Amino acid sequence: MLMLRFSVLLLALFGVAVQAGAEELSSTADESGVDEAVGEQTQRIYRTVDDQGRPVFTDAPGSGRPAQEVQIREQNTIPMVVPRAAAPAEEKTKAPVRYELAITSPKSEETLHNPESMTVAVSVTPEPSKGHVLRLLNNGEEVAMVIEWPERGEHRLVAQVLGQEGEVLAESAEVVVYVQRVSILNK
Repeated sequence: MLMLRFSVLLLALFGVAVQAGAEELSSTADESGVDEAVGEQTQRIYRTVDDQGRPVFTDAPGSGRPAQEVQIREQNTIPMVVPRAAAPAEEKTKAPVRYELAITSPKSEETLHNPESMTVAVSVTPEPSKGHVLRLLNNGEEVAMVIEWPERGEHRLVAQVLGQEGEVLAESAEVVVYVQRVSILNK
């Protein structure tokens, strides 16, 4: 059974090779002016059986052994489809995202006594899109969400969402926080 499969595989491979050779020979024959009948002769394949009973495929009838001509079927071909480049889609005008932004901690008008740090919590709805950034301003200067050792006095906090170009897309209401520190001068 294995030998039969191997033989069929050999036949198929040999048929492809012979057909490729015949096409090459045919194209060169056309160029050189040689008769096309030469190309047809190379397309014939004969099957014989050797002394051990194994099939042998050849392009010439056997030497003294009965040979059977093998009919080569036409090759299956599929025409190549060249994909067309997609037409550039018109840029979709997206509706700008409308963010709701609020500083939730510390509360407005809150006074902090001797804080080591001031953590600012911000509520943003919806979550910022890719490329959009959340920024915190303290008295007009950009700072981190945790302000270490804030100076005494008034702090005006504003949160903003920035677009990819750095433009302000949304801004929270201003929150005013007071920081008091103990001083040796007050004793």
